[in-house]
Amino acid sequence: MREKLKTVSFIVLWLSGCLYAQVVGNDYADDNLDIFLLPKSAALGGADMALDRSAQPLGNPANLPTDSMREVSLSYADYFQNTYSTSSVSYMGPIDGRSAIGISISYLLVPGIELYSDTVIPANVPTASASDILLRVGYGFTLLQLSNTVAVNAGAAINAERLGLIDYTGYEIGADGGVNFLFDFRQIAANAAAGLTVNNMTTSYIRWSGDYQEYAYPHVYLGLGWHQAIPYLYGEYSLHYVSPDLLSNEGVNTTDNITDSSGSETVPATQSIKSNPSLLLSSARWGAEYTLMKVVSVRVGLNDGYFSFGGGIHFLRNRASIDLAYLQNDLAPTYKLSVTYRWF
Repeated sequence: MREKLKTVSFIVLWLSGCLYAQVVGNDYADDNLDIFLLPKSAALGGADMALDRSAQPLGNPANLPTDSMREVSLSYADYFQNTYSTSSVSYMGPIDGRSAIGISISYLLVPGIELYSDTVIPANVPTASASDILLRVGYGFTLLQLSNTVAVNAGAAINAERLGLIDYTGYEIGADGGVNFLFDFRQIAANAAAGLTVNNMTTSYIRWSGDYQEYAYPHVYLGLGWHQAIPYLYGEYSLHYVSPDLLSNEGVNTTDNITDSSGSETVPATQSIKSNPSLLLSSARWGAEYTLMKVVSVRVGLNDGYFSFGGGIHFLRNRASIDLAYLQNDLAPTYKLSVTYRWF
């Protein structure tokens, strides 16, 4: 019991340190991780952080031991009419009855970037490509089993990333962590979860060619989830919520355009949850899912004012599934597709 208390104390101190860390860095160094979400999470607006078991970036590693089955997923997404694309492969599986591991490799490709100046366009326009490769290894374990209906999980993940631009190459290393409280309400066939996820808890370090380096700020998110079966409707539903960054380190997501004193232009005005608590609702991620007879799922989400939709088909006694997501955007919609297989 003493060792468990030591572990809990360490996690509390670690989370407190992240809340008060002062690091010079870049608000936008890790602003693209949403593009690696699997279709199920993307359709829910990325709001399923509390209940979702995922090896992908932005997932809470504390959720890895919540399922005893092994799982492999392959996914592909096309952005802005094939302007660029992402693909990934991930694996999750138990180590023993109280711990599990998750591994994912994600790839972003931006092909056919035309290289010419604004004034001279050659007959044969040369092109180049940019890419991003992200490896994530996560570990989660049951920290405390307080009763048959209440458990506390914890976890951590290491991220290694290679960013290949046309003229520069960058290498990033960082770590994420999380804790999750799980509640089982068996009398009403429901379960709930509440957790904290800390991204870049080590202020991820990025080293670029040309002797340039930067840091990605830490982010702390609160996730809430509720799942319940509805026997008389032959289905089950889930509701999801994820707060905006509690540290207000999300760059443009924490600003609002205001007019300067001259009235001639707009300038960003940084907002924080402390000064504007309504951001906990207006800038949050929301999601809802309904599954009929464990065969067909329908999902909807809201993130930063944009709706997302999706669904899934489950077969082979829920061991295999195909998931699809549709994401709204000002330029063009995005489609995501994944195939998943589960086994003991």
